[in-house]
Amino acid sequence: MLASAIGLYGVSSLTEAKRMTIEEFNVRKRGYLMRRLNRERELYLQAYLNRLIKATDKSGKQYVYAKFEDFYNEAKQRNAVLGNGHGNTVNSDLVAIAKRRQKYLKKEVADSAENRAIKLDIVNKIPEILPDNTDRNRTSPFAFTGNRFEFRAVGSSVNVASSMFILNAAVAQQLMRFRKLTEREIEDGVSKDEAILKVIRQFIIESKDIRFEGNGYSEEWHKEAARRGLPGISDIPEAFKSFLSQKTRELMRETEVLCERELEARYEVLNEVFNKKLQIEARVVGDLTINHIIPTAIKFQNSLIQNVLGIKEKRGREVEQIS
Repeated sequence: MLASAIGLYGVSSLTEAKRMTIEEFNVRKRGYLMRRLNRERELYLQAYLNRLIKATDKSGKQYVYAKFEDFYNEAKQRNAVLGNGHGNTVNSDLVAIAKRRQKYLKKEVADSAENRAIKLDIVNKIPEILPDNTDRNRTSPFAFTGNRFEFRAVGSSVNVASSMFILNAAVAQQLMRFRKLTEREIEDGVSKDEAILKVIRQFIIESKDIRFEGNGYSEEWHKEAARRGLPGISDIPEAFKSFLSQKTRELMRETEVLCERELEARYEVLNEVFNKKLQIEARVVGDLTINHIIPTAIKFQNSLIQNVLGIKEKRGREVEQIS
């Protein structure tokens, strides 16, 4: 039974085979027999077609199927599967979904907004944005998961509020900027729809460098980010300095979330907490090394020495007896 499970029924390991129930074994067995039956049918069908393709007319001089298209109508078979608007066709809703999915997979939405005009939703002509077809939670620290963004980069010991208030401030700043730019375009005589689309296109172009469809945790993204000129902060103390950058000061000042003294205070507190945790961890490592690792290593070393001395003493006695 185990040999059959591994050799024939798609089981990859002995452990998996041992966990298999009788019912699962029988299902896999029937599946294997059905696949074998299908292969046998294909062989017999191939033999039949080999005979059929050689068929001639009554004179025996002309083939019944002079061209491949006469023997096999590929267009007809494709229409039977995909539908062509006549006869038994595939569900039109499924076809429409498949077409929208294909359009999404080509990632044309952002590019179309950047390179050519699109219309607003109010006139039902804005491209439909479908959810990502991959598990972006595993490959993006800031994933768009269909109808929302998920910030996945917060450490397990960190209060999420410490990151959320900064993200909310950044979003608020962009919304205020969006309104100002749109109102400026309208004042210049541009229609409301055109003004909104113009600013959206500008934002898409501006954010192009930070958009990445690959694995955001991979080395590939670090190299690509460096090529795009994005900052690559690789240590925590360096990241804390972002609180004192000019962009952060402007962000907090415009949104009135934090004043400069509060930014400096947070910078000092974060550094102090980091240094104290580092000291505690270093002292714990030192204590473990001095009180546990080194004594155990010495004890093991002494046992090795005793073994060597015992072997040497025994071998010495054997030499004396022989001599």
